Amino acid sequence: YEGTLLPKEFYGQMIHCDAGPSIVRAYPVKPSGAGYTASIVNILDGAKRDKWFRPADVKVAPDGSLFVVMKKDALVKFDWNSGVLWKTDRDAHHDLDLDPEGSVYELAMEIRAFPFADGTIPVRDNQIVVFSPEGKFLREISLFPLLEAFGPRERLQMIQKIGRDRAHFQGPDKSLIDLLH
Repeated sequence: YEGTLLPKEFYGQMIHCDAGPSIVRAYPVKPSGAGYTASIVNILDGAKRDKWFRPADVKVAPDGSLFVVMKKDALVKFDWNSGVLWKTDRDAHHDLDLDPEGSVYELAMEIRAFPFADGTIPVRDNQIVVFSPEGKFLREISLFPLLEAFGPRERLQMIQKIGRDRAHFQGPDKSLIDLLH
């Protein structure tokens, strides 16, 4: 954690989210002899808030607050005391990115029917959704037209390359902002 909005015990510490137990937690480390010891501190305990709380990604905003992607639910910005500053009503997927000015780039998903051979197949259309630092929707960029630009043979090769049952874009080596440039 590189912000200063959370209590000092979190400064410089790792923050992690886990959808299984519905939790966002920190692992503060302290020197211990020639090594370190770590403790576990729950920041957001979804099991106590909402049984559908499924955090998939967490990022620190420029102001030190936390953004949490709730898988298949929403993007939520929390303050230092786990208070909700704002929440989207869009279907979040699993990734987000922040630019230096604080704009939020979220990866959302929608299943679409994609023309293929003599019919259609279901394809996950990933969209990059952009929000202002205050949570105002700014724009949406669909990645679906990338598939539409290819001919039938190239579509088949791309679908086989990216997913067996449904095409799914994942770019762990590129940020969402990089994909737009």
